[in-house]
Amino acid sequence: MGVTGFRGAATTQQRVIRGQIQTSLDGRSGPISTERFEKRYHKDGTQTIMGALDASRYGVLVHVVYTISADYRPLACYARHDVRGEVSEGWFTFSDSQIEGEARLAGMGRVSQRLTVSQHPRSVLAGLVTTDGLICAAFAENPTEGPFECYALMDNFFERDKFDRGPLVRPYSWDRIEELPRESLAGPGGEEVLARRFRWTWTRGPTPGPGSCVIWTSDDFVPLRLRADSMELTDVLVEVHTEIQEAGGQ
Repeated sequence: MGVTGFRGAATTQQRVIRGQIQTSLDGRSGPISTERFEKRYHKDGTQTIMGALDASRYGVLVHVVYTISADYRPLACYARHDVRGEVSEGWFTFSDSQIEGEARLAGMGRVSQRLTVSQHPRSVLAGLVTTDGLICAAFAENPTEGPFECYALMDNFFERDKFDRGPLVRPYSWDRIEELPRESLAGPGGEEVLARRFRWTWTRGPTPGPGSCVIWTSDDFVPLRLRADSMELTDVLVEVHTEIQEAGGQ
């Protein structure tokens, strides 16, 4: 999906998608978190994603601003994690040769890290369901067999007892990502959507042992649903708005 309606600098338009995702334990106990996001498609093909995750019942608030290239590779990221009142902030840039991170971590102070890489990173884990959809997009752009490399930012988001206590950037990989046949499901507003489906499998990942999950996305790679076999999580996109805005508009 691209940006439409370019008619000169004064009237340049950009496509904007806004939405909200609620996560529940199979709907048995109400939502355990709410994530609000905005995706902006720019003239050069890059996208800016802004997301806010509220899991206050666990004492966790996450804010992320994330810029990706036209082929879904990360360019820059800002992340703010508030875990039970302890706040950490990090700034990251990504290139063909390195990842640079500068952060202020709760309990550790100012930390810097530079990680040499052999190619531009394909994806990062930034603590949002929205960015999980971007990992699916990166795979769809260049499908590969075997491990799919990734980088976790500001330690392991899934291990809350170790939150923000490790390196800023940690190499990570899924054993495999594969795209499954499309499947119809109820989308925002109740209309039927022929969603894309992706399965991730891991030996060590967001659960203590091996596991897998399936993510349903729109053609814009906005997550519509996520089901993890060992976590029993279901993400439901409860609303989404798509609009065309004048550049610089609110």
